[in-house]
Amino acid sequence: MIQSTVLSKVIISSLLFTVILVLGLMLSKSGKPYNSILTAGHKLVSLALVVYLAIFLWGVVKGGDLSAVFYILSFVLLISIIALFASGAMLTLDKHAILMQWTHRFATVGFIVSLAIVFYRIASAKF
Repeated sequence: MIQSTVLSKVIISSLLFTVILVLGLMLSKSGKPYNSILTAGHKLVSLALVVYLAIFLWGVVKGGDLSAVFYILSFVLLISIIALFASGAMLTLDKHAILMQWTHRFATVGFIVSLAIVFYRIASAKF
């Protein structure tokens, strides 16, 4: 039962992330000034994914006894999300563009890796 629930969460999260990634790539290719429709779509789908994951992970927290690894990975996810939203806002405002681009890219990698490990460990009941 838990594997099918986690699988559905992984699929939905992956689809949302793919939309975010495609919109982000379209934004970077379109150049400045950024297309307002693409920017709004990128931000709204990003927010939707964060809310979706927060609800799911809160259910996991309420559901059982978890190890320190879960909390460490959750902290990495939180820091990555904050960095993504902050660097995205700065990119939109055209502030510190090079630094913010690299921050956005590294935070994306941190987000993907930590989320993949969280999903794997939940699915394999290793928390």
